[in-house]
Amino acid sequence: MASRPKPPDVPLDLWRRTLDAALAFRALAPWQWMSDSDIAVFADASGQPWFASVLGAAGQVYGLVLYRGGGGLGTLKQAMNAEGPADWEEVRFAQTG
Repeated sequence: MASRPKPPDVPLDLWRRTLDAALAFRALAPWQWMSDSDIAVFADASGQPWFASVLGAAGQVYGLVLYRGGGGLGTLKQAMNAEGPADWEEVRFAQTG
């Protein structure tokens, strides 16, 4: 049986900042004024595009999903067009690495 890789050590301060960001996101409640089909696009410091989609308009799952680069945009489009369990199984692992 293959051994699992050791999880990275994450400083406590990073966990705190991550929780603060999550709480601020929840307070904004963007699912109340954005649709699941709205896409925000931004670039990171290297110029790599990221595509963001807010979840929660249906009142079932709340969150923010980020898709990296052109491959990510393709995955996002595939997810938006998924109609059933078989489609979701394909989308689930579409973008890796």
